[in-house]
Amino acid sequence: MIAFLESIYRTLQRVLPAGMGRLLQRGVHQVKAQRARRLPPPSLGLGGDGPVTLVDLRGISAERLDEIAERIAAGPSPVHKVLLLDRPDFLGLRSRGLTFEYIPPRDASARWFPTDADYEAYTRQRIEAIRVSLRVTGPIDRSLVAQSG
Repeated sequence: MIAFLESIYRTLQRVLPAGMGRLLQRGVHQVKAQRARRLPPPSLGLGGDGPVTLVDLRGISAERLDEIAERIAAGPSPVHKVLLLDRPDFLGLRSRGLTFEYIPPRDASARWFPTDADYEAYTRQRIEAIRVSLRVTGPIDRSLVAQSG
């Protein structure tokens, strides 16, 4: 649909007054923006337009991660939780049907981000991209890590 609108825009831009061309261009950009803001497909288990929160579980041991994941999977919640992880072992999370995002730990990222400032900037940008793609508006939840300690 976007390609179709863009082709119409290019054609009409040559024959319509400048103001009409700008209106059409604005419509094309609005369609693109709406498409970019869509939630991931329902197959990810996000359940449509319900609220989503990010749960930061980076830096915890495998045992604590397993305990917290079990607690999240066992309890019903009106808010879908997406876990932020720095561990590449996702098998236990997948078997529980949990949604997660991987952010590599500092030591595994040293060759791409030589300084701590570079790594922190990458992490902030990555989390912000996750927040935008999942329409997360609230703060990141770190309470589960504190409760399990």
